[in-house]
Amino acid sequence: MVWLIVVTSLNVATQFRLPDWIRARGLATYQIAFQGCLALGGLIWGVLADAAGVEGALAVASAGVLLGTLGGTRWSLASGEALDLHPTALWPAPNVARAPEPEEGPVLVQVTYRIDPAQANAFSRAVANLGRLRRRDGASRWLLFEDVAEPGRYVESFLVESWAEHLRQDARATEADRQVEERVLRYQTADVPVEARHLVAREGD
Repeated sequence: MVWLIVVTSLNVATQFRLPDWIRARGLATYQIAFQGCLALGGLIWGVLADAAGVEGALAVASAGVLLGTLGGTRWSLASGEALDLHPTALWPAPNVARAPEPEEGPVLVQVTYRIDPAQANAFSRAVANLGRLRRRDGASRWLLFEDVAEPGRYVESFLVESWAEHLRQDARATEADRQVEERVLRYQTADVPVEARHLVAREGD
């Protein structure tokens, strides 16, 4: 009974807590990890039971459960219950003079911020969280640059595999992501718009 309750609860929680765009891949990863741990655990406990006997293996398992329970009170998993995973659009459509083909790329996106230099450390911490979202949504590289010639000018730069992949990034955004972006934009100088540029790689003839 306990086994069925645990497995069912984990399966349901996984499906409900994953955003739509990643649900299939997330479930596949979860199932691989779950089934892989079952196979590995069966091997380990079989070897242990063969070496120490069934009683010894059960004693070690009981101790492991106790230590895991105690450890969970100290190092608990981050809760995602408060996250709003409803889809949203974070950015307007890119302003382009020529619409690139979907397979063109890689695409370098540069977002320029102008902030109060006194708030540089707080801004860097906030934009680092935004960088994790960029990488989660498909960016292969993310960096934040400081303009040494103009204090308070920062350029966020991230690389995406193709133009189509960049467009998909917006479709992957959630309301929780919007809150992360809003925390970054609080540091933007009033009445100064954030500038975004999209650079598509070109191959030489």
